[in-house]
Amino acid sequence: MILQEFKKIFNNEVFFKDTKFVICVSGGCDSMAMLNLMKELVNIDQLYVVTVNHKLRPEAFEEAEFVAKYCNNLGINHITLEWQDDMPLAKNQEEARDGRYKLIFEHADKIEAPYIFTAHHLDDIIENFFIRVGRGSGLKGMNVYKPASITSKFKLIRPLINSTKKQILNYLEENQIEYRNDQSNFSDKYLRSRLRKSLENMAQDLPSIKTTLKNISAAYDSAEENYINKIIHIVEFKGAAQIKVNKCIFQTLTLDEKRRLISEIITNLNTDKPDIRLKTLDSVISKISLNKTVTAGNLIFKNSKMDIMISKEIRKKNKKPS
Repeated sequence: MILQEFKKIFNNEVFFKDTKFVICVSGGCDSMAMLNLMKELVNIDQLYVVTVNHKLRPEAFEEAEFVAKYCNNLGINHITLEWQDDMPLAKNQEEARDGRYKLIFEHADKIEAPYIFTAHHLDDIIENFFIRVGRGSGLKGMNVYKPASITSKFKLIRPLINSTKKQILNYLEENQIEYRNDQSNFSDKYLRSRLRKSLENMAQDLPSIKTTLKNISAAYDSAEENYINKIIHIVEFKGAAQIKVNKCIFQTLTLDEKRRLISEIITNLNTDKPDIRLKTLDSVISKISLNKTVTAGNLIFKNSKMDIMISKEIRKKNKKPS
């Protein structure tokens, strides 16, 4: 099952014959499963395993050494990247993650590897969903990890994203693959660890919760893709300070899509990130439908029969009395 899902995501990509793959391996169960699945699909000469030692835990040195020896025995390229003394110590898991990605991106750039593989899985999606919803991001928070995403220089691939933690552990046990446990994953000091324990208890009473949330994620992705496809035909940038919107197509959008588009335009054309309230968005939408010119978020929305021209509002300065 896990190999089939892994191959499905992997085969969605088109790789060149000698493509270099950076494989992020901490020594934990998820990344060790990913490494072993990868070596079944590509030549090991294409694999460049990276382990990041944050120097935040005493066990981190042993874990990095474990991965190094494992790769050496298989003839796989490996490097341990360490935080330098002048780098700030991470106070939480989010800071550690940001520092880790910085080092990985720098290394991938150095060896000219266009693909970076990470071992995020279905349970990670669910944990992130609850964390982001709890912080007020709404359903959009579900759309955190996708099978593949693109940065300015690299493509991040997450081949385990449709597999559960249980499936990963079963794969490791069946294939007698050794791994290490990061004890911080079990510490109540971190929100993610506390949430993980709660979700494990919840899954016992609600066994379908993971499948349901996965389906919600898929539905959101579909709606997101549909929205983007519509916007491509609506919005035209007229320089850095002006946007033209096709009014006829704009009127076919749902209310939520109109609100989102207006909000994104206001944010895009402003450097000071104005506070955009729902009442403001609805007022703009209403006046557009009435062919009225309206100002909002330091912008002016001018209506014509076919288009809406949106630009920064030019405010006249009051002359000082002589």
